Amino acid sequence: MKKYLIVLGLLSIVLVGCTAQTKPEPVVEIPVEVEPSVASFDALGTSIAWTQEANGFGLIAPDGSASVFIAQNFSGAQDIVLRVDATPFIAAGLDVTKLSETSFVDGLLTYSVDLDGSKTYANVVEAFTDIVSIQADLVGYHAALDHYGLSLNDGNVFEWAADVKTNDKDIVFVLNPQSLMDAGVDVENIEGWIFAEVEIMLADGTMKMVPKLLKPFDLN
Repeated sequence: MKKYLIVLGLLSIVLVGCTAQTKPEPVVEIPVEVEPSVASFDALGTSIAWTQEANGFGLIAPDGSASVFIAQNFSGAQDIVLRVDATPFIAAGLDVTKLSETSFVDGLLTYSVDLDGSKTYANVVEAFTDIVSIQADLVGYHAALDHYGLSLNDGNVFEWAADVKTNDKDIVFVLNPQSLMDAGVDVENIEGWIFAEVEIMLADGTMKMVPKLLKPFDLN
């Protein structure tokens, strides 16, 4: 199993492996500062497009295998959703009957978070700004690597580099493999995914090694 150093601030996780620093000090700053996090999120849209969907905004991975969705209005359910093509997981042994109805939908592994709010957003940056305000613990920042992460809870995360021009891991989809392992997946043999043992920092500052599934992309 490959090993990476990953730092978890509350519920956000950050992939290590950037060209500038491969073994950073485990420094996490919480709470996230709104202005720089929003600026970084806004800048991400210049490297990979967010598209307007029926009820929100979507970003699709360059290879089409994963996506993240942020609702245009937080008054309903599934306001942040991470979707992953289940095909390589099924090929690696996944028994979809062992997954909940909400975690396997239309051939996709699905992870979601519900938020509270009634405002309708004109664009995804407005929506993200309110996420930081409404539930800041869903957004984390790792100073050493200059990475941000948006948590889907239970160790599932969409993360991005604060500056994609200086980072070789510009966006990363991170999954907690436990439920997939319980459903029969050989997590070390999923095409297109890296199964890695990572070190996380918990809210109390203690460190812990945990397994993760990682799918990074370089947008440059």
